[in-house]
Amino acid sequence: MAQNFPPSRRAADTCAIPAFDALRRQLDEIQRNIQKTSQGNINLAEMQKQCDALQQESREILSATAQKQLLAQEHLYYVTKRTKEISDIINGLKEAESVDVCFMMDCTNSMRKYIDQVKQYIFNTVDLLKVRFPQLKMRLAFIGYRDLNLPLDKQYSTLDFTDVEEFHRFVLNVACEFGGDICEDVLGGLQQVTKLEWKQLVRIMIHVGDAPAHGRRYHDLSDQHVYYLANDNDGSIGYSYIQELIDLNVKYYFGRLTSTTDKMIEQFRNYAENKITIEEIDLNKFENLLPFIVESISQSISATTSSLLRSHAENDPEAVNANHTSAKNNQRNIVFQKTEPTWSNITSKRVQVIRYECNEQLQCTPRTQSWHIKIAENPFSEGALRLAYYGLMQYKDHWEKVVLKEYKHTNRGANTKDKYLDVLDCQTIACYFALEFNEIPQLNNLTVYVKKIKFIMAK
Repeated sequence: MAQNFPPSRRAADTCAIPAFDALRRQLDEIQRNIQKTSQGNINLAEMQKQCDALQQESREILSATAQKQLLAQEHLYYVTKRTKEISDIINGLKEAESVDVCFMMDCTNSMRKYIDQVKQYIFNTVDLLKVRFPQLKMRLAFIGYRDLNLPLDKQYSTLDFTDVEEFHRFVLNVACEFGGDICEDVLGGLQQVTKLEWKQLVRIMIHVGDAPAHGRRYHDLSDQHVYYLANDNDGSIGYSYIQELIDLNVKYYFGRLTSTTDKMIEQFRNYAENKITIEEIDLNKFENLLPFIVESISQSISATTSSLLRSHAENDPEAVNANHTSAKNNQRNIVFQKTEPTWSNITSKRVQVIRYECNEQLQCTPRTQSWHIKIAENPFSEGALRLAYYGLMQYKDHWEKVVLKEYKHTNRGANTKDKYLDVLDCQTIACYFALEFNEIPQLNNLTVYVKKIKFIMAK
């Protein structure tokens, strides 16, 4: 028999079925969402891990790139700085080979022989100097002085600075005249020299004469053989001309022929007050003027070159730092050993030796070799920056004597491998140029002997 339920209860149960299904669906959806979220969290964690790894890799790459950029910038700065330094030195050396040379000569009859030699050898002189100094640019001037008794238009022969061809043409027409007495107008010649248009960095006056200037202060000759004894009594005239040469930075070379000029040159040196050196060379030791002229000009160019290089070194921060360090006594306690040691008492050491092999384009490749050396315990000498030691170096089956050097300062960076490699670079290039110079064909065709260079590598 069918059971009868109240109508309201049946209606409620009928409505609950769809609500339950909806709840089930919601629960399933929540479950699916939970699963998706869980899976999503796993994916997010993996992605975060990968992202962190990528960021770390990026940081490392950026750091390495920044470091490379920094090194590249430092290298570029160093190369730029060194290029400028080298360019400045090269320009300075070229400037040091720009020369003004004035010949001041006694043009009285006793000097005819020497004036003829200037005519004869001036082209050889220039050619020889160009072999020694390939960048040579030389201007020549001529001042010929005679005596006070001559008419004014014959007292001097004057040619301002010009090229060698015009100089030669001028000197060919220089005439010698008789002087009134033994002395000549040297002071007048000096005055003419100060009026020249000096321009080049190296300025040289080559003075050749066999008689002193007028005036008692310039000679000890007998009164009966000379005139104008009161000339320049107080020395003010001669002093003023020498001071003008100092102001012009002219180097004074005197070719001595007789002892009668000795007092004059001594007086000129007193006027110079050690501001310039008046070089005196005895021409009687030479067959002609050529060696005297070449040596005088070469000496001046070399002195100017050394001065420029020394000035560059003094302005170099590293050199300044080295000098500053030296002032603080940051250097080794040095005990010098002048005599060569007894080598049998010294144990040999095995060392790595770096040498450069260079081609004709000066592209150099370092070569490392293993050698045995012996080195004295104490240095035998020192330079401005380094100490020098007696040493032996084994080459194949025998020992060779060498000089071994090291920097004497002990401050940081003063005795590093890089500094030695810099020296090796310079020496390699210098040795290359020395060998090239020795192979110049013109050296065999010159009228005077030119020494070849024997370059000694410091180790």
